[in-house]
Amino acid sequence: EEVNGWGGYAGLRPGGLEDLKAGGVEGGGVLAAVWLQKSAASLTAMDVSLNRLGDGELAALAPAMGELRAMTRLDLRSNSLGAAAGGTLCSALEHLGDIRELLLGMNEFGDDGVAALAPALGKLRYMTRLDLSSNLLGAAAGSTLAKALENLEDMRELDLDINKLGDEGLAALTPSLARLRCLTRLGLSSNSLNSKAGTKLGETLQRMDEMRELRLGMNELGDEGFKALAPALEKLCYMTRLDLSSNSIHHEAGEALGKALARLGEMRELCLGVWEPPGATAWSEQLDAAYRSRNTAAQSQALSAALAGMSKLEVLHLSGNAISPKCMPDLATAVHSLPLTDVDLRSNELGVNAVDALSDLFASNHRIQRLRLGIVVCHEGRNDRNELGTLCLNRMAEPGVGPSGLTVLDLSFCHFGAVAGNLLALLLEKSQGLTDVNLRGISLTDEGVGELARALTQLEDVTALDMSGTRLKESGTTKVAEALARMDKMTSLDLSWNLMGTSGASALADALGNMPKMTSLNLSNNNLRAGGLAAVAGSLERMFKMTSLDLRRAKRVISLLSIPCFIGP
Repeated sequence: EEVNGWGGYAGLRPGGLEDLKAGGVEGGGVLAAVWLQKSAASLTAMDVSLNRLGDGELAALAPAMGELRAMTRLDLRSNSLGAAAGGTLCSALEHLGDIRELLLGMNEFGDDGVAALAPALGKLRYMTRLDLSSNLLGAAAGSTLAKALENLEDMRELDLDINKLGDEGLAALTPSLARLRCLTRLGLSSNSLNSKAGTKLGETLQRMDEMRELRLGMNELGDEGFKALAPALEKLCYMTRLDLSSNSIHHEAGEALGKALARLGEMRELCLGVWEPPGATAWSEQLDAAYRSRNTAAQSQALSAALAGMSKLEVLHLSGNAISPKCMPDLATAVHSLPLTDVDLRSNELGVNAVDALSDLFASNHRIQRLRLGIVVCHEGRNDRNELGTLCLNRMAEPGVGPSGLTVLDLSFCHFGAVAGNLLALLLEKSQGLTDVNLRGISLTDEGVGELARALTQLEDVTALDMSGTRLKESGTTKVAEALARMDKMTSLDLSWNLMGTSGASALADALGNMPKMTSLNLSNNNLRAGGLAAVAGSLERMFKMTSLDLRRAKRVISLLSIPCFIGP
């Protein structure tokens, strides 16, 4: 039988497969079913992730899967498995006692599906990794999983990110978690956890001496929750990654935070910033709270002292923390000699008074690859922009100063003055390996656009570019389009809130024809009329991977497109 052009199974490996990877292959589940029976004694790992397998497809696959007695790794992530798949998978796993890694993230098992799956999970005594992230799990799943985990004492990685366990679900789960003395990675981010969860988790972590990675981002632990958690964190001396981002932790818990972090000398990645999730109501409220309760000198000193001891720190995210210019010198001094590769200081109200401190930070950290100094999102009524001014950009652009190997650069809404385009060009020329560039909201003059466009022609690896709200006119858009024509790796382009007009849109259309990998295009609020729209529509016919198109406030509706398209007023 021929599947995706692959036939003649016996000719590939007469003794059967040892490792089957069909993740992301259209029809990969069918392909797997064709070969499984001939690999029952040999197959140890199977990856059929990203295949849109539903409950019915898994039911067809399960009988053959149950015969794979040598299986140690099964990856079913990012399919469409629902509650019914739990029972189906349970039946197959009953015979696969040697499973070490079971990856089921990004499905829709829900509480009922996990309840059906749990009897088999409890028997996988050699399991070291379980991924149930993003599976619509609620409080009931916490109780179900608690019973299953009781016998899995070899568990090292447990991923429950992006569910809704809540305080009740976590309370049920923590007694079993405390038994997992070998656990090194625990993911509980975005689980609707409040201050009570901080207390429960603190008690549990006291027993987890081997913990290396703890993800608690996008919850609501708050100051009280973190204070309860902090004593346990102090004892996790092997911790290399800690994510507490978007948890409404303010200056009241600042000193406790500094004290806890001071003992984590092995830390490589520290995330205390604010994320930007879709539909960001709670996130916006957290930014408001950070804006109202600025970091105090005591908190700044405690945090800076802790950072100074993290000699291996590579990733530092502090966005949305209302770090005042007065606090920046302490912070810059603390990270002066750290091997940072990823720095996020967005939305911190850093002004020209912070330039010297930032310049010192950049001058001493030539390893920085990802630098974000812009804004998380533009919020009416609150100014948390980093208005760094011309002097800061000038120093960053100086030859031999600061990072020169950037791959990600975010300077959105940083006010650099009239010479922004010229200085940005110099900065971009230093980092020709850039893949993600965000210049949103930076006002560019006609001359500046020309210099910037010249620099963009050298950035052939860019996959995402945001130049929305940069005041591009027709001539400026034409210049930028000439540069974009060379960026055949581009997948996301945002030129919204400009004035590109008809001639600019026509020039852009020619460039879009050279971007076959484009998936997201935003040209909204550009006063596009019939001629410009027709040109853009013509180029879109060659963009087979396009999934999102935004043409809002265009003067004419395009009805011939078969992709999500935002149009009208």
